[in-house]
Amino acid sequence: EAMLHADIKNVFKYKGVDIISKNILSIAEKKIRKGMRFTESGFHEIEEFYEKITENVKLTLSAFARSDVELARKVLQNRNLIKSEEFESRQNHFLRLAKKETQAIETTSLHLDLLSNLCSIDMNISNVARLILEERTKSN
Repeated sequence: EAMLHADIKNVFKYKGVDIISKNILSIAEKKIRKGMRFTESGFHEIEEFYEKITENVKLTLSAFARSDVELARKVLQNRNLIKSEEFESRQNHFLRLAKKETQAIETTSLHLDLLSNLCSIDMNISNVARLILEERTKSN
C-alpha cells in the first residue's frame, strides 16, 4: 500500500502539475497574448473534453480515497470513451481546416496541443486506477 501511495503521489504531484503548469497554461498564455479565438464548435469540444477529464480525475481521487475497485474500473472505461472523443475532436478540427475556417487555421496547434495535454492527464490518472486495481487484486 505504501508503494501505491508513492506512485499516486508521483502522478498527481509531478506529472499532472507539470502538464498543467508547463503545457496547458503556456498554451492559454499564448492564445491570450496573440488574441486568438477558437471557433465556437472547437471551443465547445475543448470545453466538453475538459469536463470529461475533470470528471475522471474526481472518480480517480474517490477510487483512491475509498479503495473502490468499481470506481477504478469506471475510470478505465471512461478512458476508452475519452480516447474515442479525442479522435472525434481531432477529426472535427481537420474538417474545419478543410473548410478553411480562419479561426481553426489560426488555433490549430493550440487546439491539438490542448487535446494532447488533456489526454496525458487522463492517461496518468488511468494509471492510478490500474494501480488501485492491481493493489486490491493482490490483497484479495
